[in-house]
Amino acid sequence: MKSLKISNFSKRFSICIRNTGHPSDSRIFFWLANVFVSSIYEPAMFKQMNKDMFGDGPHVISSCSKWQSLRLFLIILTSIRQHYMGLAKLRATVDLRNLVYENILEQPISFFDQNQSGELSTLLASNCGTIASYTPDLIASVAKDIFFVVGDVMYVVNLSWQLTLLVLVSAPVIGLVTIHFGDKKRMLSEEIVASEARCNGTSGEAFSGARTIRSMAAESNELRKYYLVNEENYSIRSKDVGSDSTHGFLVDFAWRLISWGVYVCGHYLRECNIMDGQGLSVFVVYHCRSLGALTRLIKTYSDGMKTIGKSKKVLEILSSNPKSQLNSGIETPNVVGGITIENVDFAYEINGKRILKSLNLSIAPGQTVALVGPSGHGKSTIVSLLQRFYAPTSGRILLDQTPIVNIDHKFYHSKVALVGQEPVLFSGTIRENILYGYDEGTEADMIRVARMANVDEFVSKMTGGYDTVIVWWPEAEGGYRQSVGSQSSDLDPRRGHVCPGCGIGGVGSASSWQMLRRDDSDCDSSSAINCFLYEPILYKRMQSDMFRDGPHDLSSCVKWQLVRLVTIILLSTKEYYMGLAKLRATVDLRNSVHENILHQPISFFDQNQSGELSTLLSSNCGTIASYTPELIASVATDVFMVIGDGMLLLTCSWQLTLTILLSAPAISFVSIYFGNERKMISEETVASDSRCSGITGEAFSGARTIRSMAAESNELRRYNLVNEEYYNIRSKDVGSDSSHGFLVNFGWRLDSLLIYWYGHYLRKYNRLDGQEFHTFVIYHFRAIYALTRLIKLHSEGMKTIGKSKKVLDLLSSDPKSKLLSGTEKPSVIGGITIEDVDFAYEIDGKRILKSLNLSIAPGQTVALVGPSGHGKSTLVSLLQRFYAPSSGRILLDGTPIENIDHKFYHSKVALVAQEPVLFSGTIRENILYGYDEGSEEDMMRVARMANVDEFVSKMADGYDTVCGERGVRLSGGQKQRVAIARALVRNPQVLILDEATSALDVESEALVQEALSRCSQDMTVLVIAHRLSTVRNADKIAVIENGSVSAQGTHEELMEDSEGTYFKLVTRQSNVIG
Repeated sequence: MKSLKISNFSKRFSICIRNTGHPSDSRIFFWLANVFVSSIYEPAMFKQMNKDMFGDGPHVISSCSKWQSLRLFLIILTSIRQHYMGLAKLRATVDLRNLVYENILEQPISFFDQNQSGELSTLLASNCGTIASYTPDLIASVAKDIFFVVGDVMYVVNLSWQLTLLVLVSAPVIGLVTIHFGDKKRMLSEEIVASEARCNGTSGEAFSGARTIRSMAAESNELRKYYLVNEENYSIRSKDVGSDSTHGFLVDFAWRLISWGVYVCGHYLRECNIMDGQGLSVFVVYHCRSLGALTRLIKTYSDGMKTIGKSKKVLEILSSNPKSQLNSGIETPNVVGGITIENVDFAYEINGKRILKSLNLSIAPGQTVALVGPSGHGKSTIVSLLQRFYAPTSGRILLDQTPIVNIDHKFYHSKVALVGQEPVLFSGTIRENILYGYDEGTEADMIRVARMANVDEFVSKMTGGYDTVIVWWPEAEGGYRQSVGSQSSDLDPRRGHVCPGCGIGGVGSASSWQMLRRDDSDCDSSSAINCFLYEPILYKRMQSDMFRDGPHDLSSCVKWQLVRLVTIILLSTKEYYMGLAKLRATVDLRNSVHENILHQPISFFDQNQSGELSTLLSSNCGTIASYTPELIASVATDVFMVIGDGMLLLTCSWQLTLTILLSAPAISFVSIYFGNERKMISEETVASDSRCSGITGEAFSGARTIRSMAAESNELRRYNLVNEEYYNIRSKDVGSDSSHGFLVNFGWRLDSLLIYWYGHYLRKYNRLDGQEFHTFVIYHFRAIYALTRLIKLHSEGMKTIGKSKKVLDLLSSDPKSKLLSGTEKPSVIGGITIEDVDFAYEIDGKRILKSLNLSIAPGQTVALVGPSGHGKSTLVSLLQRFYAPSSGRILLDGTPIENIDHKFYHSKVALVAQEPVLFSGTIRENILYGYDEGSEEDMMRVARMANVDEFVSKMADGYDTVCGERGVRLSGGQKQRVAIARALVRNPQVLILDEATSALDVESEALVQEALSRCSQDMTVLVIAHRLSTVRNADKIAVIENGSVSAQGTHEELMEDSEGTYFKLVTRQSNVIG
């Protein structure tokens, strides 16, 4: 079965390589022609040209013209091959991303319990591109270099079989070294992938929980967490740098020994008149070329082993074949709504703890059944089983007598819908969210259910109506989101209801109650100078001695080889320290950008998805930071090389040197033009890649919602669209790159042709001898190579500038100074004054609060009530300093809150949000989160107050139990209790409760309310409540309506006004409960 899965993957992945939108036979023709000409035919023709050009033959011009025509033909073939290969790699990347994304979406929900959304987004954004890009490169590079080696060996064996045998004997030793380091790099690559995933998981979690972090002034905590995982990443990758440099040194050292052997043996063969100087010269040229091809093969193998390490998790996902499990059911029975649960046992994979034990329950069609009981005793687990998020350990669940595992996935979820405790909306319009996963839904269906769920009431007041776009919807209070989230369940009006309830008032009208309870209680610059100034001079001297008859040929050879050995040591040292410098630059830049993002205003997170920001850290920062040291090193190296070669070229022939300058301006102009074009394309690419990451991060964090609506196909369509957009943008870059390469190579080819023609002219009139011309041609090639690298660096630099735009914008924004602008630390007793406050969100400019005034005395408990969307949560956001008022001011004990020190303020004003965010640490770490001075005694005190100790004491790991991303391993009530304990541990003077006990069972709510009542005697408490029964005893109730306080007073005072909003809300809720 496993082999079949791998086989299926191989077939599907091969499509990624083939489908580039061009005829495959033409691509193969261009590639084969390119390889044949460059590796087999070109050497033979170059031999003839070499013989004519540097000898005294009459066919110099014709031979030169033929060879240059061949080179021009080769340039055209190479440009076409590079273009098609670039498109092939791009198409492979896009198709592999789609394939992996589909497999991830179809994984069981337990997969998302154990993998953070940030890690999975990185897998798609980075690893898939590396794997897919490497495969076409592997095929092309290996085949081409094998042809090179075969062609060169066939040629040099005719020159000297003795020297050829000497070279071939050493190959096994180098092969063993390469295999050893290849295995080491593969293992290191696996560690790097895991470390990168941890970095992205940490940053993604922080960005998605930015409000919680800001409300606790816990930015420094998150910076420490990210710094630690980033440093761990640096340590692992530094081992990889060391492995690379050591491997490179050993291979270069081996090649140097072989070359020294070739020179020594060549000298011996010349002394014995077995080989002449001309033959030895040609052998050395092709020996160097074959060494280059072998070195590339070794690098390809090394990169391949790294890619295998990176691809491990991708291949595991692709071979898991979750689709067959997800779509195993095929029945589409007639559904009337009867549910039967028979002897169901269940334990979560992640900890093996048994949650449900021989549970039996029967629900008749059309019946409304409420599930109630203490938090963490199985209510939400039953819902998860009914939604087929998990399968029972034993027993079965039936829908109208049909086992739910046998029912078609999409059909089942069209009949069984869920509105979660924490509703998830996706980026799109309100219309798209209501009809999400319901492809056959019409406008009439949407309007009907919108009116049923009271969505139409607030949408009709919005400028965009149902076309209002949700990126992240800050002005949508819990009631807004829950109203929209309930729509898909209302599209089919005939269905039974299962209502897991913690607030008993909310299920008072249920026809059946079920009580659930458990039974159990720096680099040296001399390197560049030595390598690129002194070495060419010595090589020129060695060349004149080696290939002519003279008494000092072997001593010159030994001197040159010693210089080369010193060069290898210096270069290996440089590569090692340059690698570490790039790594350190990447880590430091990531830390700086991460710190900058965390200190951005909350409106920044309203407009940027966490997946996009994580990609910015993982991909763009690495590219920018790695490029800078490389730019410095490469530019310095190539400039020294050009200077050194230029000096030698001038000594050979100043006339020929001037010809190089003729082509330089035109090539420079072309490079500047294409550089600017690639910068703009790079900016588009970054934006497109961010959109891809935003969609994947959103989908992975909302996996339960997608599964509950069988909407996997919707998400695949969304991702395919943005992925195709990414392909279209990147394909422009491929076209620009290949066109630029062709024009630059064509320019150098014309320059070479001019040199050959003019060199023949100078030789003809005895102004230049053959040896000087030969030397000039060699160093001309080398200078062109260096200049071409400089042009490529300019092109890559412009791409990097495009990629760095958003990073530089972030680093130049300096949000920290604004966030930390307050310096006062006044004495706080808890008095709050809100004076004439107006506020509108930046994202749409809609005015939410209008001249709002409210006064809260120290120690007072004040409740904010009113219709959804009228400003209650917005007011809390202002009190938490998430936003600044458009006008007016808020004072804490007479001090404007923006003047108070950020960390001090949030130690005095604590928030428990309606949807508590827990981080992927232990329960202990979450309770003490952001409170560095907290002790074990502090934690235990608030844990008992918030009734956390009651369920933690029954867990195997106690307070060291890991919560998982966003607290996924705890129930809703357990998460809310941990969040309450986290707020209380600071001993705040002001406590804000935004529906903070809505997920608690009656017993826990009573205990927590009692604890809050005890500790709030010396504390100001601000409560936002939709269940009005919970705020009857508040000292003051303020009714927020249309952005201002329409009425305030005690419960009894407000109930005297029978026409007032409060009276109507209480009456409506009483009727619902009754």
